[in-house]
Amino acid sequence: MIKMQLIGFVGNNALSNTWNKRNVLNFQVAHGQKFKDQQGEVRSRTTWVDCALWDREIMEKHLLKGTHVFVEGTPYTESYKTLNGEYQAALKLIVHRVELLPFKKEGTEILVQPNMVTTAEPTDELPF
Repeated sequence: MIKMQLIGFVGNNALSNTWNKRNVLNFQVAHGQKFKDQQGEVRSRTTWVDCALWDREIMEKHLLKGTHVFVEGTPYTESYKTLNGEYQAALKLIVHRVELLPFKKEGTEILVQPNMVTTAEPTDELPF
């Protein structure tokens, strides 16, 4: 079994779709990290993960752009061809668990969101 855990921010409002008569929420999560390059300069990198959450329609109203989340599930990659003809890989996640996290912006009070946790049954169907 391969499992991935990710803490980041929802990049776009979740989109609800139907696949084989089942509901799936598609959304992206961005994880940013800072590191020093060989010259000692601080750089940042953002990793985007395409997520699919099955049969949890209630989460659509909570998975909005900018929401701080913890997601856990089964990762996989897909390749695609860009408009320039180059092949790229996309990191995708079939979400089994999602938790809304509190988030504090610099200079503000903590903005607490409901500590909602949902789990989904693993599925082999891929909505992408």
